[in-house]
Amino acid sequence: MISLHDTERVLGTWRKTWLVFLFAGFTSLLLFLAPFVVLWLLNHSQIETPIQVPRQLFGLLSVLWWWSIWTGTFLAFMNYYLDVFVVTDERILHIEQHGAFSRSVAELRLERIQDVSVEQHGLLPTLLHFGNIHVQTAGETRAFMFESVPRPEQLKEVVMQAHRAALMRHQNAPQTGEGL
Repeated sequence: MISLHDTERVLGTWRKTWLVFLFAGFTSLLLFLAPFVVLWLLNHSQIETPIQVPRQLFGLLSVLWWWSIWTGTFLAFMNYYLDVFVVTDERILHIEQHGAFSRSVAELRLERIQDVSVEQHGLLPTLLHFGNIHVQTAGETRAFMFESVPRPEQLKEVVMQAHRAALMRHQNAPQTGEGL
């Protein structure tokens, strides 16, 4: 998926917290149960419905409903699993899946980082230790953002340590082409 430079090494990879997919899975479960609830209500209600749906048509519509729920759940899992944040000793990579056949890969050099901030809004992110990380670089108008990562404080510390090490390497590297 990504190619590393000759001396580059991966410091860590992160995905969004599993709670992101849990919420999608719970929603899918509720939507999966909807035809059963409708069938139960139709069979146990005393109200006469103006439109009578044949059982075969209701079965076909339920199967199509469940197929769309399965497809949506699969796409949600694929989006969860294929969104990856990679921190190496030279750069940060953000691989983001957009639907089934679209992906974007953003990269930034560690020595260009100016600010790293952690954002946790609400009771659930605070109690379950997940949040967003914003990495601001020089000359860019928007921040590099990692959404819903577990233990964002630890990821911030990894990024900051890698940033300090990259600055030291960059300052100690021999400057070529000067004085010509």
